Amino acid sequence: MLRAVVLSVVALASAVQAQVDTNAPVYQDGSRLRRMGWAVHDYAEKNGGQMPPDLAALATVIAPAGEEFGETVRKRFLAPGVPVPEVPEGVTPAWINQNSSYRYLGRGDLKLDDLPWWHDLAIAHLKLDHPHRDAEGNELFTVVMLDGSVSMITSRRDAEALIERSRQVVEAVATGGPLPEYFEVMADMRMIHDAAHAYAKANGDELPGDLGALLTYVPETKRSKTLRQKAGAFLPPRVERNLHVPEEPTAEWVNRHAGYVYLGAAGVKLSQIDFFEGPVLAMTRPEDSVTPPGSAEAWAVLARARGVEKATTECVAWAVPYTKQVMDAARGKGPWPDLAHALRDLKFIGMALEACVQARQGEYPADLGALLEYLPEEAGATAAERARVFVSPRVERVTAPPADLAEADAPEWVRKHASYVSLIPAGMKHAQVRRREGPAHVYVHAPPGEEYMVVRSTMHEAEARGAALTWGWATAYQPEHLASEIERTKKDLAELRAKP
Repeated sequence: MLRAVVLSVVALASAVQAQVDTNAPVYQDGSRLRRMGWAVHDYAEKNGGQMPPDLAALATVIAPAGEEFGETVRKRFLAPGVPVPEVPEGVTPAWINQNSSYRYLGRGDLKLDDLPWWHDLAIAHLKLDHPHRDAEGNELFTVVMLDGSVSMITSRRDAEALIERSRQVVEAVATGGPLPEYFEVMADMRMIHDAAHAYAKANGDELPGDLGALLTYVPETKRSKTLRQKAGAFLPPRVERNLHVPEEPTAEWVNRHAGYVYLGAAGVKLSQIDFFEGPVLAMTRPEDSVTPPGSAEAWAVLARARGVEKATTECVAWAVPYTKQVMDAARGKGPWPDLAHALRDLKFIGMALEACVQARQGEYPADLGALLEYLPEEAGATAAERARVFVSPRVERVTAPPADLAEADAPEWVRKHASYVSLIPAGMKHAQVRRREGPAHVYVHAPPGEEYMVVRSTMHEAEARGAALTWGWATAYQPEHLASEIERTKKDLAELRAKP
């Protein structure tokens, strides 16, 4: 299963103003928490989406192969630089939950996707009774968010507020209770996103023509058990407070009263547009913008083809026409925008890479040409269409595969003309590469200098980005970041090859 989650590196959040040595306990502590955030997703991936029931459940996910369990507890669940107990022989899960330096805020009766606020929800934190301190004696509180980013907060009040807010939101989702307005809108968008995917699965991969068609596909949760509650997913709080929702609303009723804007298009295949930086399926109106916790700015909320996010006004102004271009391209009514073109190509290459590695008992292929036969159906029916996947947008306008390309000749054509650059570790085993901890490697990337304009959810201005595939997702990187990731990948793979 390709990982669809991007886990960020340690972020210095609201608060750390002073420079702190990266070897200091607080940074080592952040590394432990980041690994816990990652482990929550690993656990869910292996358990049908269910979240870990407690902190101890993460121990077997985090433990390196061959490491003694007590050593894992000492190294991963006890914070450096603060008072910690002695780990007993035969340490038990109950001991970890009681004596760890960290507290877990998740619940085993929830699925990871029940909580669509990964950037805004704390999932674990250093216990507040033993904070770290910087060189000036200021208190530092470490918290890991559900997206894997780690914040170091200097205000005890801010740390307590974030932790308590996160605890209350998790409790509300688990019990079906009311949510704060920002989280309510995000939850609505998550249900619309999930309903669109469920509709496509039941209707030949096609999107519906309007929001009303999604009513019966809204997933059943503790907050959406009845048809009346499901209709609430299409109503922002401003509308729902002043509207009587019938017990048996219809699709027509939803289309007449829905407060969110639908940007999908009937007949578009979801598999053609389901990639990172993909088009917007639904969004809030300007009057229903929400203010996230800790922000003074009102944001729109977008349900993209893949995921839900908050967005600046500038991002919305870019995303709406971009969405129209993508929808038109998916219906054969125009060219793909370069960004979507590249990310769609890389998504298909990623799917082919995973299928190829599985077919070869975990061994990586020799080159991109070997992936041609493993491309998914949606990549195209003819040899020319499938070969085109390996040519980046700018190059394709000059060097496209001939329309009459023969199946037998296609792999060699790809080897000669592919413009995406491969760092695939030919001949190595996937298990060998994945044993190395840290961010995922870059496996394929766009040609140097071929960049694509994008305004992301937190950006206020358009920015040039290069596209790359890591094991699990295709995404756009800042050029400098992409260059550093490419060099890190090359270095890591060279070191791994040198090992016996």
